[in-house]
Amino acid sequence: MSTATRIKALREARGWSQHDLAQRVGVSQAAINKVESGITVRSRFLPEIARALGVPIHRLTAEDDPTAPALQSSSVARPRAAVDRDLPIYPASEGPSGTMLVQTGEPLDWVQRPWFLGAVRDGFAVVIVGDSMEPAFEPGDIAIVNPRLPPLRNKTVMLTSGGDGDFSARVARLVGVSAEDWHLQQFKPLLDFKLPKAEWPQAWRVVARLQG
Repeated sequence: MSTATRIKALREARGWSQHDLAQRVGVSQAAINKVESGITVRSRFLPEIARALGVPIHRLTAEDDPTAPALQSSSVARPRAAVDRDLPIYPASEGPSGTMLVQTGEPLDWVQRPWFLGAVRDGFAVVIVGDSMEPAFEPGDIAIVNPRLPPLRNKTVMLTSGGDGDFSARVARLVGVSAEDWHLQQFKPLLDFKLPKAEWPQAWRVVARLQG
C-alpha cells in the first residue's frame, strides 16, 4: 500500500473530505489531492498530515509494512529501524540572481528532528547551493527552517515563492520590512537589495546550519 493510498484511506475512515484534511493541515485542497493521487510523493507537509490524521508519520509510509511494495519513487527511503527520522532534507539547484529551486518531491535523506523543532512538524532542511551567503552559509551546508517562527530583523531567513510542490527560495539576512518589500542583505558580494512581497510572500526563519 502506497503512502498516497494510506492517507486517502485514513482520511475517508474519518469521514473527511480532501477539503477537511487540507484545512486541518493548513494547505490547499489541491495540495492534498496531489498527495493522494501520487503526484507529490514526498510532500514537505507529510508530518502535518500525519499529525492531523492522528498517526505517527511512519504509518503513512510503506517501510513499516514488510509485505507492502516499495513506494514507486526515486526518493531516498528511510530505514525501518529509524522511524524517528522525520525531518526531510531537500536538494536544491542554483537559479538566477542568487535564488535556488528547492525540489520537494525527492528528499535526499530523512534525519532525526532536532530538539528545537520538536513540536514543529512542518520544519524542513535544504542543502544550500550558491555562494551569496558565504561565510555564513557555504555551498553544501544544510539550512534548517522553522516556518512557524516570524521573520526577525538581523536574522537569516528563507524567502520562498511558488506552489505546494517545488518552490524558489532565497536565503539572506533580513534588514527590514515595508508594506511592499523585504529589505535584505547578502554577503558575497556584500549587497543590500529588496524583494517584493507580491512575488516572495513568505519569509521563513532559518534556525540552524549544519556544515556540509
